Amino acid sequence: ACKRVGAHLIDSKHMPDEDDEFDFEDFVDWVDECRHDCMMRERKLAGFGWWKVECFRESFKEFDKNSNGHLEPDELIRLMRHLNISEAPKTKADQKALLKLLETARKNAYEAGIREAHLEPGNSISFWTFVQLLRLLQSQKEKRQMNQLNELMEELRFSKFEVEQFRQIFVRWARYDPVEGMSEREIDTDVETLSEEQLHRIFRSAGVSLVGDGGRIRELQVGLGPLQSEGRLSFQNFLKL
Repeated sequence: ACKRVGAHLIDSKHMPDEDDEFDFEDFVDWVDECRHDCMMRERKLAGFGWWKVECFRESFKEFDKNSNGHLEPDELIRLMRHLNISEAPKTKADQKALLKLLETARKNAYEAGIREAHLEPGNSISFWTFVQLLRLLQSQKEKRQMNQLNELMEELRFSKFEVEQFRQIFVRWARYDPVEGMSEREIDTDVETLSEEQLHRIFRSAGVSLVGDGGRIRELQVGLGPLQSEGRLSFQNFLKL
């Protein structure tokens, strides 16, 4: 019966002893308790997988110089830059906005069962509040990306399906390295760019001839010129191209 309810809900601390007898009400209470614990674990992770959270933990420890379990604002900013988080503050106004968001992250951590979150001193931040902060930043980023993408879709008259197809192509070839070949690294299309070589490979893989009679290399170069930044192409400009 426990397994039919869902193996992911079964926790050893809640498992009844083999000799215990359950009536239906006991069983319902047990399921509710397991589901509540499962929900709190998920809220604690803020939508990230365990392996991702463990990666965050290792980075957090690296920047926690005095090993007190908290990061000061300057340590937090360095950690965000180390993780290539584009929302890492660059100005005083950015820092104020981050500190304001930090209060929401503390509230979310407290509601996720991290009772010590409201005891964090000053503007310092504990690990689980940091996880909640990352989720807030990720949500803000996704909302901003969606708004930008919707505007671009309207401008270029692409459907969502077409844009998603182009995104998959972009991500696949952004992972390509001339020496290592294809990798499995995560690609953030908000910050990732393509080299001209990667772009040429995209066109060749689609059967577009770039050289020789009928080659379109000149046409590509003319179109590419104004869209590149430091010789590289962003996802939005990839769509424009």
